[in-house]
Amino acid sequence: MWADPAEEQEIQSKRRGEIHGEGIRSYTQHVRDRDRTGSVAGVFVVSVIAPYQDHTHSNQNKNLSHIHPAYTPPSSSYVMSACPIPHDKLRKCADEALKAHGTAYIFEKRAATVRTRLLILSFLGIAGPASVGAIISTYSLDNETTKIVIGIAGAIAIAQLLFSIWALASKWDSNLASYIESKSSNYNLSSRFDNLATDTTLAQHEFDTEFRILEKEAELRRALDHQFDITDKEKRMGMRYGLRQFQRPCAQCKKVPADMKPTSCGVCGDF
Repeated sequence: MWADPAEEQEIQSKRRGEIHGEGIRSYTQHVRDRDRTGSVAGVFVVSVIAPYQDHTHSNQNKNLSHIHPAYTPPSSSYVMSACPIPHDKLRKCADEALKAHGTAYIFEKRAATVRTRLLILSFLGIAGPASVGAIISTYSLDNETTKIVIGIAGAIAIAQLLFSIWALASKWDSNLASYIESKSSNYNLSSRFDNLATDTTLAQHEFDTEFRILEKEAELRRALDHQFDITDKEKRMGMRYGLRQFQRPCAQCKKVPADMKPTSCGVCGDF
C-alpha cells in the first residue's frame, strides 16, 4: 500500500529515536557497570547490539557511533574470549606436560646408558687386537711377560665377544635410536602442553582445538613408548624430574623436589 512520504519520514524518525534512546540507556548502564566492577560488563555488548540488529537487517554493518562517540563495536575475538577456560582443562594440560617431561627424562637416561655401553664395546673391539699386535711386535714370543700379556688380551677378547653377542641380542643400536627419538618427541610435547596451559591469549574454542591435537599426539607417543617396559623405579624417577621442572609438590610427601637425589617417598623417590 502506498504511503505519504512525509508520514513515512516521520515514522522512520521515531524508530531512530527509539533505537538511539535504547542505546543511550544501555551505554549509561555500561558506564555504571564499569565503574562498579572495573571491567566491561558482558551484558553491555548484548544490550547495545540487540536493539540495533532488530531495527533492520540492511543496516547491520553501519557504525554505531550515533549511540555514543566513544563506542566501538567489540571484535569477535573479544566476545569469544570472554568465557574463561575451565580450571580442570588447564590442570589436565599441565599434568600432561609434567608426564611427558618425566617420560623424556627416562628415555634420556636410557639412551645415555646404552650409548656408554656401545662406546665401551667399540673400544674393546679395537683396543684388544691392537694391544696384542703391539706387544708381539715389541717383545719376543719367548719372553715370559709377553705370554702373560697375550693371556690377558685373550681374556679381554673373549669378554668383548660375549659383550658383542649381548649387544646384538638386546638390539642396543636400534633401541638407542628409539630412545633418542622418544626423548625428543616427549620434550617437544611437554613444551607445547606447558605453553598451551599458560597461554592467556587463546579463546576457549582455540584452546580446545589445540588440546585435542596434542592429546592425540600424546596418545600415539604413549603407544610407541609402551613397547619398552618402563619399571616402577623409572616412573618414580620421571615423576621427580617432572615435579622439579615445574616446581610442583609431590602428592605424597608434599615437597617440591630440589634435586634428583632419591628419597624414601613412594611417588617421587626410592629409585
